[in-house]
Amino acid sequence: MSLSPKNRRTQEFKRQFDRLPEKMRRLAVEAFRAFRRNPAHPSLALHDLKDNHRGRHREGSRSVRISMKYRAIFAEEAGFNVWYWVGTHNDYEAFTGEK
Repeated sequence: MSLSPKNRRTQEFKRQFDRLPEKMRRLAVEAFRAFRRNPAHPSLALHDLKDNHRGRHREGSRSVRISMKYRAIFAEEAGFNVWYWVGTHNDYEAFTGEK
């Protein structure tokens, strides 16, 4: 898997991150560190999001597991992994149109 070593967060991602419970913020930081070391690590459950014409995610987006109940989404843009969404799995399913 070829992913950029460069990462950026959108303002919306930062706002969503700040609203997470403290424990989830810590787990998200741990997941991000693990992602930087090895994006393919099984604990991250990294996968491509499909375009199902119901979701609001960007084309070419990928999902990373923070915990069993939280996910983060990024898309590769201009040589960067742009992190633009983070939240609960239920909100993730609604955002990606999987519900």
